[in-house]
Amino acid sequence: MTDTEALDRCRRQIEAQLGWCPGERWTTHDFTRLSELIFEATGINLSVNTLKRIWGRIAYQSSPNPTTLDALAGFLGHPNWRAFHQAQAAESTPDPQPEPPARPAAPGKPLRQLRPGIIWSAGLLMGIAVAYGLAFSLRSTKTQPAPAYEFESRIVAEGLPNSVIFTYDASAAPTDCVAIQQSWDPSRRFVVDRQKHQVSSIYYYPGFYRAGLVVDGKVVKNHPLLIQTQGWLPLIERSPVPVYFKPEQALRKGQLGLSPQQIEAVNVPLQPTPPWVSYYWVGDWSHLSSDNFTLDTQLKNDYAEGSGTCQHTELVVLCQNNAFVLPFSRPGCVSALTLHVVDQHLTGDKNDLSAFGCDFSDWVGVRCEVRNKTLRVFLNGKAVYQLRFQNEAGPLVGLCYRFQGTGSVRAVRLTDGAGKIVFTETFG
Repeated sequence: MTDTEALDRCRRQIEAQLGWCPGERWTTHDFTRLSELIFEATGINLSVNTLKRIWGRIAYQSSPNPTTLDALAGFLGHPNWRAFHQAQAAESTPDPQPEPPARPAAPGKPLRQLRPGIIWSAGLLMGIAVAYGLAFSLRSTKTQPAPAYEFESRIVAEGLPNSVIFTYDASAAPTDCVAIQQSWDPSRRFVVDRQKHQVSSIYYYPGFYRAGLVVDGKVVKNHPLLIQTQGWLPLIERSPVPVYFKPEQALRKGQLGLSPQQIEAVNVPLQPTPPWVSYYWVGDWSHLSSDNFTLDTQLKNDYAEGSGTCQHTELVVLCQNNAFVLPFSRPGCVSALTLHVVDQHLTGDKNDLSAFGCDFSDWVGVRCEVRNKTLRVFLNGKAVYQLRFQNEAGPLVGLCYRFQGTGSVRAVRLTDGAGKIVFTETFG
């Protein structure tokens, strides 16, 4: 048995032992969990990227090193890779079988030739039987009901973080490859037991999610989930758990913002890579169409030290089905920006986004105006950019201000297509 064949067997045996989906469908979360399980069983820490290379999810030309192979074999209960390889080779070697004795020709008269009529009749009967069986099979396929799946959820509390209890019934699934996906993002998927009916998961960020029940890699049931904030939620983006602040901690002199000192006070370094600081407001604006609205606000990036010199900033309008992401930076850094408007995704290295270059030494007035699926952006009262989109983004659900380093917001006003004020905030 070759090393390649042994490694393939090793992968399949690990998949069978875990009882998860085939490795080709694993998410990063699954590889992270496998890394933890291998460490618990063997004391050897294999990185997520190493496991992804083993399963062919990351291209890699070299063979796995001996430590990696020993860890995989140890997880399957073998002392080391050599022992696993030998065991597989032994199983692959068939026991020698005696040759069957030669069958002597039967004495007597030669076989009688069948008459053509008998052959034709036998063929006709066989054809009728096959046709009848095929018709019955097709009829059974048409009348066979689709598997019945159930999927519901219940939000446990208010605010963030928040747990969601998922109740599901996937007992009709043809395989054990059953998972729940927290949102549209397939990487936020975790495997569940097909025979059980309840599991919970934590949501660390607010927003509109579409949770789904996934069977054999396909979403069979889904429903919306709105994780709301209780007013403004300031946080520092960290993985897996953000650093949360109370709204009053970020309110100062008629504006919303966290100072560099507040960030460092919670042991989050601003260098060498400044963190992203976000201010969320998420609620029920189901009556406000994303095709016709106007957002007026003032913002400022307050950090320009070291690698934060570009002062990257994003204004995000969250919708049920998509989002508007307006990026800003110092003029010299616009090549690194990314503009996302529902179905339009433009990068600064391939598009002219110089209109989004700002001088953050003072407040920047931003007006985001959408009429009949056309976005117009105004900076300090001047029209600077226009873009049309095609897809439906759904009703608005919230706002998010993101600053690399940190930043401030001074005023917010949101109006519908008729000019009626839907939301206003002065942080007074």
